[in-house]
Amino acid sequence: MRQEGLSGDIVFDEEGRRVGFSLEVLELTATGFRRVALWTPEQRFVSSKTETQKLEEKHSILQGRHLIVSSRIGAPYLMEKQPTTPPRVGNDRYEGYSLDLITQISEILNFTFEFKLAPDGKYGAIDEKTGTWNGLVGELIAGFRDPRLSHIRDTLRLGFNTRNAIAYIQESDFKCSNVCIAYETMFQRADLAICDLTITQERQSAVDFTMPFMNLGISILYSKSEKADPNLFSFLDPFTVDVWIYMATAYLGVSLTFFALARLVILAALFQFYLKKQIYA
Repeated sequence: MRQEGLSGDIVFDEEGRRVGFSLEVLELTATGFRRVALWTPEQRFVSSKTETQKLEEKHSILQGRHLIVSSRIGAPYLMEKQPTTPPRVGNDRYEGYSLDLITQISEILNFTFEFKLAPDGKYGAIDEKTGTWNGLVGELIAGFRDPRLSHIRDTLRLGFNTRNAIAYIQESDFKCSNVCIAYETMFQRADLAICDLTITQERQSAVDFTMPFMNLGISILYSKSEKADPNLFSFLDPFTVDVWIYMATAYLGVSLTFFALARLVILAALFQFYLKKQIYA
C-alpha cells in the first residue's frame, strides 16, 4: 500500500508496518526548536550531535546562571563560621567540604551560587498521609507538585529570564492566586542540594542524584579476641569443665557395664560347663 502524505510517501509492508520514512527529533531551546537527531525504522535513533557538542551544551546550561544551593548544617560537610564584626554575609558565613566542592564545580562550569539552609534542617522524608517532602528533597521539588506548574518549571530550565517567565505565567490560564504562588515558589525553591545525603530508592523516585562523592558501608563491630599462649592442656579448651565431667562419668559407667557383662558371660559359661559335666558323669 502506498499513499502520498504530509510527511512524504506513506508505504506499508506486508505486515502493515510503515517503512521508508524518517522522523526529525527536535529540542526546545530558549531560541526555538532545534534538530538534534533523526529516527528511522532501519537505523533507529541517530544523533546529529558530536560528543564535544554534547559536553559543551551541558556546560552551557549552567554558564552565567545563579543557582540556589540547599544544604544543612552538619560537620564536616557544612559548618557556620565564628561570628565577626561586622557580621558575615552570603556564602562567607559557612565553611566545610560541601562549600569547597560546589565552589570547585562552579569555577569549572562558570556559574555562581548561594547557599540556602533547609528551614527544618532535615535531609528529606515523605509524609505518607499528605505525600509531601520535607528537608532538602522538599526544597528541590517545592512548588512543582501541581502538574500545571510543569510548564513554569520547563520555562525556567530553558533559561528564560524572570520577566519572560512571569509573562509566560500571566499568559497562561492560571488564576491570580496560582500566579502569585508560582511567582513565589520560583524564588523559594532550590536548584540543587549538596550534603551527606544517603541515596535511597524512595528519594530517587522524587529527585535525581549525581555520582556519590563518598561511599559508606554499614557493618557490625565486635571485639577481636586475643591469641592465647600455648598450653599443655589446650586440647581441653573445646569443651567446658562440666562437659568433660559428663564425658568421664559416661566413659566410666560404660566401662563398668562392659566389665560386669563380661564377668557374667564367663560365669554363665562355667555354669553350663559344670551342668554338662554332672550330666555325663
